[in-house]
Amino acid sequence: MRMMMMVVTMMVEMTVMMTWLKVYWLKDSEPVDADEDINLIISNEGNLIISQVRLSDAANYTCVAENVASRRLSEPAQLTVYGL
Repeated sequence: MRMMMMVVTMMVEMTVMMTWLKVYWLKDSEPVDADEDINLIISNEGNLIISQVRLSDAANYTCVAENVASRRLSEPAQLTVYGL
């Protein structure tokens, strides 16, 4: 049996020149906690990296950027994972 290791990167693209104090990700509307799941990495740039994609990673992901004046949410990105 051949195992395939898949990596997914969801990238942040800031279109408004603002200083964001906090950038984080939601998975199906719940905060992603990269400290609890060693498979998830949030880069210094705010990109979400899933190092070894699993069926349980299938979800809608939304990027959230906040500062004291505003909160912006990206459109959800759907990640579909087929049987591995």
